[in-house]
Amino acid sequence: MNMIVRLRPRQYAYRHSATLSAIFLFALLPGSSLANAGSPEGYWYGKGYQPYLRKTMQWLTNNRSDGSYSVEFREYSKCLLAFAQVEEGRWTLSGDILTKRVLIINRQSVPDTPYYTNTYRILEIDGLKMRILHEPTGQDWTSERVTKDFIFPDCANVS
Repeated sequence: MNMIVRLRPRQYAYRHSATLSAIFLFALLPGSSLANAGSPEGYWYGKGYQPYLRKTMQWLTNNRSDGSYSVEFREYSKCLLAFAQVEEGRWTLSGDILTKRVLIINRQSVPDTPYYTNTYRILEIDGLKMRILHEPTGQDWTSERVTKDFIFPDCANVS
């Protein structure tokens, strides 16, 4: 004998309301979608030590869906902008390996050499946070997903 169980709408709603609420809330975040929740695509903000620049910096990255990216690095000293650099290039993802090839720094083309290609292992990624490891240096960084209208925090709120 086959038994058909009908779930009443109220039962279903109570059982799954937390999950559904989380999905709907995430879908409503500006600049995010369910499709890119676990993807490096989008806008990411972080701060931390940059070994190549030998400075503690803030950065804002835009990884575009067409494989291009731009990142702006900033350093403040005594609440004055002491250093800024903008890089543009291409990014690819293969499994958990994120590769970035720098093509332009501060509007100047750079040579096509391995020095300007960096690979990172994605240690953690979700709709709100991405943590990557640059294995050659052992340096890892954490960035948070932000919207396209994100503005760098003023220096008083960075340290």
